[in-house]
Amino acid sequence: MADPMDHEKDPRSVDELVNVALTECDEDLAWNAIASLQGRGNEEVLQRATSLCRSDCQYERRVGADILGQLGVPERTFPRACGKIVTEMLSTEQDPDVLQSVLVAISHLECVEAIEPAARFVNHPDPSVRHAVVLALTGDERQFAIDCLIRLTADLDHEVRDWATFALGSQFDVDTPQIRDALAARLDDSDDDTRAEAVMGLARRKDRRAVSALQKELASDSVDAMFIEAAELVEAPELSPLLASLRMGPK
Repeated sequence: MADPMDHEKDPRSVDELVNVALTECDEDLAWNAIASLQGRGNEEVLQRATSLCRSDCQYERRVGADILGQLGVPERTFPRACGKIVTEMLSTEQDPDVLQSVLVAISHLECVEAIEPAARFVNHPDPSVRHAVVLALTGDERQFAIDCLIRLTADLDHEVRDWATFALGSQFDVDTPQIRDALAARLDDSDDDTRAEAVMGLARRKDRRAVSALQKELASDSVDAMFIEAAELVEAPELSPLLASLRMGPK
């Protein structure tokens, strides 16, 4: 994807860039055009993206949301207007691909007003939408957002579980019994990444339930650096010999 910082070097007009974003079959080239539009970030781009978001064509709505989500990067332009438009889309949008783009846009915009409408999609049948819900809710420490993330840590889709567990365990400083229990429930998860995020989240909170899981992980033939970091965070004396052995390396 093109660096939005290079948008001033892109000689194409807004119309040309929008046309490429909508018609280019090569995904990288299409995203290069979107990145240039985002980086340009002026009122003309805002108006074109807004029109796309209100189109009858689902692909146009998706591209419009993609543009608005990071309009003006690295220095955001029209953030309130962008947040208002994508939030309005949540009340009528039904296409899963468009919903995913809208929810991802909300995650970039940090639009507080959009969080509660976004949370309504926590049970959406499409896992890509539920994954985007996780992104949208991450960082919001209101109880309803945390409750939604707790529910998503037990999602049927392993990627949704992984990201929800990461969000709850490492992206929040909130520490409650409910959060700890949700993390502990993932200690035996079949997905390696989800399990690692659960261990890290408990270790950050000095929860002793991480210790037995870490004993098993640190004694394995291949130890992920994340488990070493978690073991150092939890500060359990019984893990010291295993950590010392790892620092010494193989005999």
